[in-house]
Amino acid sequence: MKKLLAGICLFLAFYGHGQEYVDVLNLSYGISPETGYEAGPGETRIDHADLNLFMPIPLSEKTALITGALGTLNRLKPYPGSESMALYNLGGLLGLNIEHPNYWSTLHLLIPRQSSSFQYGRTKFQLGTLQLVQKKLATHKNFSFGFYMNTEEYGIMFVPIGGYYYRHPDDLWEFSALLPSRGDINLRIVPRLRAGLTFDGLGSSFPIENADFGKAYVQRISNDLSAYLQYRLTPSLIFAVRSGYSLNRSYRIYAADDKVAISIANIFIRDPRTVLNESIRGGFLFNFRFTYRFHLTPEN
Repeated sequence: MKKLLAGICLFLAFYGHGQEYVDVLNLSYGISPETGYEAGPGETRIDHADLNLFMPIPLSEKTALITGALGTLNRLKPYPGSESMALYNLGGLLGLNIEHPNYWSTLHLLIPRQSSSFQYGRTKFQLGTLQLVQKKLATHKNFSFGFYMNTEEYGIMFVPIGGYYYRHPDDLWEFSALLPSRGDINLRIVPRLRAGLTFDGLGSSFPIENADFGKAYVQRISNDLSAYLQYRLTPSLIFAVRSGYSLNRSYRIYAADDKVAISIANIFIRDPRTVLNESIRGGFLFNFRFTYRFHLTPEN
């Protein structure tokens, strides 16, 4: 769900996992070098940027108000011969994290956002929700389950979620997952340097209107597998470099009224739609990320 997050990056759900920190701010920028289309001549470069702000505000010993903002930007030529198109999502977060007896907690988030294109401005409002139940098993271990749902341009996206988090007591290695959208495992190399492997999946949709297709929408799907190095510049500021490959990536265009009944984690039920473009292939990707981390307990 980096996120988008995207992609919606569902990474925000890691709050309440028994961790000793919260990643308050994430800024990332990535490129995928010249990539071909499924059919037809030509290539396109893909630029992708993310901004995620996460601000939990304690209301009581057991309850925190969750606020924040998120944004994504994708720039590419979505079909052979097209002009470059900038697709974006911009939204907010509002919800509650509530602790319950016996080490249970629940996370309830509303995620309203605006989706559009800068050049072909047909703006639509989307509303999502993330509902998670979490159980703390030990100081550095817990599991979670729940669902994510959003009103995409093609219809309803519903994603059942299963999560797990574990951190080695000596901070030697760490594993976190919110499947099927996100997974991460990393290992400490030296005190300030970590190496890891991460997966980000799911997708998003953007309304457009142009001379080629009239009123339509772009459906983005990208399953990104990356290796990374992460360096801690200060106790709170982290810089990471990632490189990997995007699997089954697509930016398919459909007519605005071409819908599906429901999508379950990118599995489309009763999908009668007609693809209007030659979409993009998978390809290599490179990414830079800055993170501001707020520690919930004092540093050792």
